[in-house]
Amino acid sequence: MNEEKQHQVTGSFKQIDLTCALELSRTTPDAIILDVRTKEEYDMGHLENAVLLPYDQIPALANNILPNKDTPILIYCRAGRRSVIAAHYLVHMGYTRIYEFGGLTLWREYELVTPLHLN
Repeated sequence: MNEEKQHQVTGSFKQIDLTCALELSRTTPDAIILDVRTKEEYDMGHLENAVLLPYDQIPALANNILPNKDTPILIYCRAGRRSVIAAHYLVHMGYTRIYEFGGLTLWREYELVTPLHLN
């Protein structure tokens, strides 16, 4: 990623690259990694400790799932489109520390977590 993408501010959220997202998730204990894909996509694999909140459900559910509007939130989806929409929603709702880092296609070299399916 180039330096411009690494720290580009868009509206009231920050677009960061993968390196920054990893660093923030490791150094900010209260940071939430937010997966804004569908439940089906999430079940196929997601980042470790990611919280599922599909982007189209943010207006209805964000206040319950993300009660502290000052908590750092790192947002991703599959390719980057839904994470940007989600970031706009959250900013509009008053969240103050939003970091959008694109899609899982950027995470190819990192292992995804899949939930255990009990029979």
